[in-house]
Parts: sequence; C-alpha cells; structure tokens
Amino acid sequence: MRKRIIFVAILTMLTALILGACSSAKESTTKEAKYKEIPQSAIQSTVGDMKTRENIKDATFEVKGNKINMTLTVDDAKLSGQSGKSLAQSYADSYLRVISNYVDGSNPKSSGDYGKVYDGYFVNIVVVDSEGFTLIEGEKYPSFKSVTWK
Repeated sequence: MRKRIIFVAILTMLTALILGACSSAKESTTKEAKYKEIPQSAIQSTVGDMKTRENIKDATFEVKGNKINMTLTVDDAKLSGQSGKSLAQSYADSYLRVISNYVDGSNPKSSGDYGKVYDGYFVNIVVVDSEGFTLIEGEKYPSFKSVTWK
C-alpha cells in the first residue's frame, strides 16, 4: 500500500512538472514582440524620398532583426537654436511617417501617427548636422505608439 502511494505521488509530481514546462515554453514564445519584415524596396523608396527634400543632405535606414536605426543629416544653416531643434524633430517625424505610404499605402498625416509599420520594432532615429553632431534623437519602443524624444 505504501509503495502505491509513493508511486502515485511521484507520478503526480512528474505530470505537474511536464505540464509546467509545456506552459512555460508556450508563454515565452507568445511574449516575443512580433513584427512584419519591411520590404527593401520600401526602405529604398523612403530614403530616396527623404534625400530629395529641402535641407536634407543624407538619410539612412537600417533594419537588424526587430531594431531599426534611422539617421537624417540636415543642412546646418537652417537648424540653429531652439527653433532648429523643433525643425529637426519635424524632419524626424516626417521620416518616420513616410515609409507607411511605401509599405501599406497608408499615409499618416498627423505628427505622432506612424501607421502600423513599426509595430514590434525598437526604433532609434537621430537627426545630425553635417559635422555629425546630434540635433535630436528619439526612440520608439515596440509596445508604444509614440516616440520618446531626448
């Protein structure tokens, strides 16, 4: 009788252990941020579009996994003082919105509306002058709708 109780107890513990391991594996896969791959053609079109805009000297857009690094190099003369920082943020905001048009045809018009293209991505965007000095930097986290500006 005693052996039977020990056997049932061990069997119960093993079952609980196996079920616990299965549910832990399922939880870890569902917590990972999901993101859709951004087509290279959309990235090239976005960068090309930004380079044709007034006061923009260069633009880069790099995707590595779920991380996006975007950089705009702008004309120094237009970006002095506090109004320059606001203008730099406006350029960055436009850059973030432009790609939505190339990815899904949506064209977010308002500042802070970036469409769904960045869902699941960590985005770092920097606007620099021609000397490489950072004028403004922002980060968008996968679960956030807006950019946190530094």
